[in-house]
Amino acid sequence: MSSILDEQLRFTALEQNGLMKSILTLGISERDLTLISQKTEDEQIKKIANLKIKQLNSEAINENINIWQIARIIRTPHVAERLFVVIAS
Repeated sequence: MSSILDEQLRFTALEQNGLMKSILTLGISERDLTLISQKTEDEQIKKIANLKIKQLNSEAINENINIWQIARIIRTPHVAERLFVVIAS
């Protein structure tokens, strides 16, 4: 029951701020975007919120791929040595 009230209160705050303005805020969370998508009746806003969720997920995937690639490079000793020489210069 408490979480339903929390969600309703959060959605009301997002509505008062303006759903589109909230969606376009740089730091909006995936949770808020999902809440907007689930609670709004405006199909355009729902589509934009879903696109933003996909964008956030894509960015997270790309960031994890980059971290994995760097970790893989560092595990190769001769490449790691060259990398640290370049960074140190």
